[in-house]
Amino acid sequence: MKLSLKSGLTREQKLEKISKLTDKELFITWIIILFGYFLFVVNWFLIDQVAGNFTYNPNAETSLTWAGWSQSFFFKNPGSITTAATNWTITFFRGIGSFVAGWFIGRLGHKKTVLTMLGLMALSFPFIVVAYPFGGNNALVLSNSQIFYQKQGDLISGGSLTKLTALGYSLFIIFRTLLAVGGTALISYTQPVIAKFSTMKTKTTLSVINSFGFNIGAAFSLGLFTYSMTIKMEAVKSWYVVCAAFILIIFATFILYFIFGKETVLPKEKHTKMEPEVTIMSTLKNKNVIKMCLMYGAWLVAVVWILTGTYSNSVVGTSPYNAGGKLFWVGNTSKIAFVLGLVAGLFVIAPFGKTRYDRSRFLMTQYSLGMFFVVVAFVLGFVGANKNIGLAIGEIIASFLAGIFLWGLQGVFLLIPHEFKGASPSKVGTQFGIIWGVGYMLYTASDILLSVIVESPSFANKSYVDSINPASITAFAVYVIISMVFVLIALALPKSGRIVNGEWIPLTDKWPFMSYNFYKGDIFK
Repeated sequence: MKLSLKSGLTREQKLEKISKLTDKELFITWIIILFGYFLFVVNWFLIDQVAGNFTYNPNAETSLTWAGWSQSFFFKNPGSITTAATNWTITFFRGIGSFVAGWFIGRLGHKKTVLTMLGLMALSFPFIVVAYPFGGNNALVLSNSQIFYQKQGDLISGGSLTKLTALGYSLFIIFRTLLAVGGTALISYTQPVIAKFSTMKTKTTLSVINSFGFNIGAAFSLGLFTYSMTIKMEAVKSWYVVCAAFILIIFATFILYFIFGKETVLPKEKHTKMEPEVTIMSTLKNKNVIKMCLMYGAWLVAVVWILTGTYSNSVVGTSPYNAGGKLFWVGNTSKIAFVLGLVAGLFVIAPFGKTRYDRSRFLMTQYSLGMFFVVVAFVLGFVGANKNIGLAIGEIIASFLAGIFLWGLQGVFLLIPHEFKGASPSKVGTQFGIIWGVGYMLYTASDILLSVIVESPSFANKSYVDSINPASITAFAVYVIISMVFVLIALALPKSGRIVNGEWIPLTDKWPFMSYNFYKGDIFK
């Protein structure tokens, strides 16, 4: 078995070799890339689960005093804007990583690019070293703090934010951005592989399954620490061991892809007349791609923000109706139900992608239904789901229904670039890089805006303890407004189409309103 990335083949011979790839070889290549993306998502959500509470407690048990990486940097909670920085930077650099995804393919080719991104993920490991609790706490960043706490007669120095804290926390975030750049790009690199499969049915199925990388990764991370406080506390105390284990798995994935991954797209600088040149700038000039970027950005706000700590801790969590609630598992269970709604969505919503119907009306209807159930889940959670088992069950059910429509719809609207007139593997790869990149930048801007709204009372030195915080309600309302931009853009989508007997045929049939019988004569053969 040859492990070298180089060969003595001419470009024409390489293209012929790519054209002869079997579906089995393509599947192995695709599944390793998707697994790498799954690992990125696990690491993304895992870091919040093992953060600790950001507040040093001098009266805590000795074994728990320094629990969580957050207490390597903070002695008291610095506010949602600062604590959400780990999420903002991940999503921002997800945007950067996705945006340059097409450029990397053009310069290096598909296989070398995937290896580069997996390598970047593995090289993020110094974030563990930066926050490692030397001698119980991270003396590198807390030794010169100015605020003092007293415990058992010992003077302990520490503050909510110092120059050294800022330096350490910044390094922690910077190294984690390598995860974001590498991990995000991986999902867009599945698309050129999918485009090479022999049948449209397989392409449609794999485009839908792609969503599982995120959803199962999120559910896995959330589920690990939801139902056992013992497991959660052990993970928080040994967070560096947990994080290091996943970094090692990422490195193993790098080796697997090096051995078994197949080349599917050659570097751009060696293009011949046999292949049209595809650039980021030429793709950005395509109005249809810009529409997809706006749709994807709005959809990301809809499905990602309600999974963040800002939503659960600073919006629903501040409700006076939840004060003193003992049902600690409700929040994460609702999130898990939401992301696992994709499973049902695969059967209820996703089959629409195989039909000959026009896409716009269906997208608008299903998305609106999904947002309706998001609002229902919010209301039930806000009025006391942490205290009332009936409300808790209602929130979980509503979250699952929202997930069916919103996550199930992903495979439908992300299939659209494959259905553009003149679509090709190289075009699709670059287009998806831009769609993901711009989409995540739009999400990051929205996340920052929503966090600022949530934090606004503290700017005015106002407190809403034991009362409804208007900033929380405002933030949720703005979230809904931003999310519904998806519906407006869906109105202006171009016609999708399919290749039939070598000719691109637009999909013009109208979808029968609220019909989900996609298994008869409306399926494209």
